[in-house]
Amino acid sequence: MIHGELFVMPVSERAATASRRSAIWHYGIAALAVAAALSLRLVFDPVVGKRTPFLFFPLAILLAARLGGWLPGLAAAALSTLGGWYFLIGPTHSFAITDKDDAESLAVFAISATAISLLGSQLRESVISKGNSERAAQQSETTVRALLDSAAQAILAVDTSGNIVMANGMTESTFGYKRAELLGRSLDILLPEETQGRHREHQKNYFANPQNRPMGLDMDVEGRRKNGITFPVEVSLSHIETPTGKLAIAFVTDVTQRRHVEEERQKFVSLADRTLEFVGMCDLEFRPFYVNRAGLRLVGLDDLEAACRVKVKDYFFREDLPFIFNDFLPRVLREGHGKIEIRFRHFRTGAAIWVLYNVFGIFDGRGNHVGWATVSVDVTERKRVESNLKESRRELRALAGRLINAEEEERKRISRELHDDLSQKLALLAFDTGSLLQTAPAPADQIQGQLRNLQTRVVQLSEDVRQISHRLHPSVLEDLGLAAALNELCEEISAREGIEALFEQHAVPGALPVDVASCLYRVAQEALHNVLKHAHANQVHLKLSGSSGGIQLTIRDTGAGFDLEKVSLRHGLGILSMKERVRLVQGEFAVHSQPGRGTEVRIFVPLPKEAS
Repeated sequence: MIHGELFVMPVSERAATASRRSAIWHYGIAALAVAAALSLRLVFDPVVGKRTPFLFFPLAILLAARLGGWLPGLAAAALSTLGGWYFLIGPTHSFAITDKDDAESLAVFAISATAISLLGSQLRESVISKGNSERAAQQSETTVRALLDSAAQAILAVDTSGNIVMANGMTESTFGYKRAELLGRSLDILLPEETQGRHREHQKNYFANPQNRPMGLDMDVEGRRKNGITFPVEVSLSHIETPTGKLAIAFVTDVTQRRHVEEERQKFVSLADRTLEFVGMCDLEFRPFYVNRAGLRLVGLDDLEAACRVKVKDYFFREDLPFIFNDFLPRVLREGHGKIEIRFRHFRTGAAIWVLYNVFGIFDGRGNHVGWATVSVDVTERKRVESNLKESRRELRALAGRLINAEEEERKRISRELHDDLSQKLALLAFDTGSLLQTAPAPADQIQGQLRNLQTRVVQLSEDVRQISHRLHPSVLEDLGLAAALNELCEEISAREGIEALFEQHAVPGALPVDVASCLYRVAQEALHNVLKHAHANQVHLKLSGSSGGIQLTIRDTGAGFDLEKVSLRHGLGILSMKERVRLVQGEFAVHSQPGRGTEVRIFVPLPKEAS
């Protein structure tokens, strides 16, 4: 303790100090051994006399060399030689030698003492080496035992008789036996009774031709616990040669949990393959490893192998990738799940497939995030319907606006006809009638001529009123039916416009609902108006035919035709108004036209059974 702190000696200095202390101890033992031998020799001197002066010294030298090594042994040899010379060779208590035999005896002992010290040191090294080897072997055995006991598999060693000679700690946990209960017992105690006989034959064949291989290829291998319960296992076999004979080493893995997981996976795959939704899974690197059959069909892939060759990004359109990777996926990573409507790409046709894309994380039994899964619903048809509905609403809004304008224009036209034509004619008629009353009586033939002129003008006014009324609502439609009304319409067109308008009817029901008849008549009017205005045709053919399901009207001309994709709402009510009229009676409307090849309009309206 220096200044209240513990003094710590460096490691190298402590080792040197320990070595010095050990050397002092060894040399001290050598000196004590020699002193003990000298004392013992002096005690026995009256008995043995001067004949064997170095009687007990070899034992002291051997002891010093055995305990301390060859240097303490040599020190003991030197001390023994000097001690015997000084105390036991005459004259005693002197290093003088008077007898030649004593000199020879001293020389022989010095040589022998040196040899004894070297022999003792060799004996020491041998003992130390043997001790080290035994400790190393014991440590190695302990290490091997610890390694075996730390293994996650049950490991068993079986001799050629089928008896267990070694079992690790996992074997106890797997089979429920203590190690002492297994050693020396037959391996049969770990096998189901029904497989024991067959296993003995396999065991005999294995020892005849041992090799490293799995056990029971293409078979369900089972083990049996101490309580008699059987469970699935996987076994790998190896072998070793020992001094006592050949041993088979079995590495046994309990696959109960794995089998359960596989069964659950098979259930999931079976369920996923039966569903109509797209079910897919990928790892954390977005590499697909499962897509169900419905998913493969949806995106046009042949098999699972083809699905796994591409990455998740390949399922989407390139223009959608920035949103997916910069917006959607970061949100999924934060929240663990996500849902959007996005387009899948059909791998064969390149067509867009709208899906409700549900994404969520996949976690293993320990809660580790291992991948992503999706259950996506094909909403292409719904998106198409929504798109059509939006288009219909847009068209309806446009139609409503145009109908208001058309109604206003029709009112203006009727007002002009009434004011500019009928009103003027009536005014002139009233003026001429008044003039007739105010003039002096005229001859009868003159009055008769004036009255005949007035009659003609009144008839013309009546015809004009009838024409206006007919355009607003043809009475023949209610009086004689749709076929007669269409036939009259064709005759008027032919007479007025100089175009050949033909009408044909086949199996037309006698009584049609008023709204259906009115719809078909107005569509025919609009179609003929379009023919006259745009087609520049010399012939138009109307065909009205009935069937068990409803009634169909076809208007076909030989005019210029047009490109359907270039028709727009700004060109007037036209096709849009016809389509909406047919829609109101739950009918079907179609237009087929090509530039230079004329136009065909088809309308089909379903009818109740009693009407058809």
